[in-house]
Amino acid sequence: MISGALLFPVKQPWKQFISRRITRIVIPLVIWSAVALTICAFTEGTSIKEIATRFLYLPLGCVKGFEHGWYLYMLIGIYLFIPIIGVWVNTASPKQLKYFLFFWLLTTCSPYIIAVFGKFDDQTFEPFSGYLGYLILGYYLHRYPYKARGIKHLSISIIFLVLLIVIFPALVYFQDIPGYDKVSQIIYNYQSISTVAMCATIFVIIQNIKHTNALYQRIIRDLSVKSFGIYLLHFIIIRRFLMPYFIENPMSNIFVEIGVTFTLSLVVSYIIVSLIRMMPYGKYIVG
Repeated sequence: MISGALLFPVKQPWKQFISRRITRIVIPLVIWSAVALTICAFTEGTSIKEIATRFLYLPLGCVKGFEHGWYLYMLIGIYLFIPIIGVWVNTASPKQLKYFLFFWLLTTCSPYIIAVFGKFDDQTFEPFSGYLGYLILGYYLHRYPYKARGIKHLSISIIFLVLLIVIFPALVYFQDIPGYDKVSQIIYNYQSISTVAMCATIFVIIQNIKHTNALYQRIIRDLSVKSFGIYLLHFIIIRRFLMPYFIENPMSNIFVEIGVTFTLSLVVSYIIVSLIRMMPYGKYIVG
């Protein structure tokens, strides 16, 4: 969504756009995949030959220990497509953008449709679904910001969002539906209407924050520069250090444990990324 808000309309020549964007993703992807594989070699006794084989398969997908790298592969696909769809976005009217988003949002309802009617042999809307919709949604909300027209309109919007984000997922999750993977379809499905609603809500809230405070702006700029590196690093810290520790020493309150895990992974990742960026060419390592 942020990419859609910031990169459209595309004004650079397509070769320059792709070269600049893809390089900033591919180099960190290669480096941190190598780091993850090296950690596997030391912690799991994986042989050098197996490590090298896994590394050679990097163009085909994430390596072990860097599973969150799926997001980078998705970004590469999105960025390769931006100069193509950018031609349409540059001239598209609000009605045309709504037309696209309407049908895309229909496809994101499939987890609930499957829960009610069962899985179908023919996935009719599969070719239309995907992460491209987030790109267009981010651009649309940036180009045509959401403004509540009075208390009544705002109240209806809030009720609708509560239904999508809380009530519908809960109703499905607590039902006994044979053959239905509730965790994948409801909790971890990034292409569900509930996830779209959450992302759009957060996007609009942040969009409407008035940030005139100098300290706030400085913090946001600092985190913005380092957020990609934090993403690259955080899961390695969680998987290799925090998870093993809490498995051996679980806290009595799971919510406190989640909060501690979040805080430690964020702070440690931030410090490491800050140190790396001080190095020559450090920005290429952490994006």
